Amino acid sequence: MVVRPILRANNGDVLRSAALDGVGVALQPTFVVGEDLSTGKLFELLPAFRSRSVGVYGVYPTRRHVPAKTRALLKFLQSTLGEDSDSAPWDLPNDGGRARGR
Repeated sequence: MVVRPILRANNGDVLRSAALDGVGVALQPTFVVGEDLSTGKLFELLPAFRSRSVGVYGVYPTRRHVPAKTRALLKFLQSTLGEDSDSAPWDLPNDGGRARGR
């Protein structure tokens, strides 16, 4: 089966707006549509389906003499977005970072 979309976009706000207007289905992260899901303006169509994960990489010129700020940022990103993370940080309750030991 070939799907021929009437709208295609690479902007989460455009896709959210189209979904709210009833144009179709959108695959969006909860930081874009979380409020709409909680208020019932949108609903999760395929709850068992999850998109593939996307890697986040820290790139720096050398492993020698890495500044402390760079190491701290990489450590923070690893603990927040790493494979050990149970859920996205924007889905966690706002507890000042205590849930992850920050």
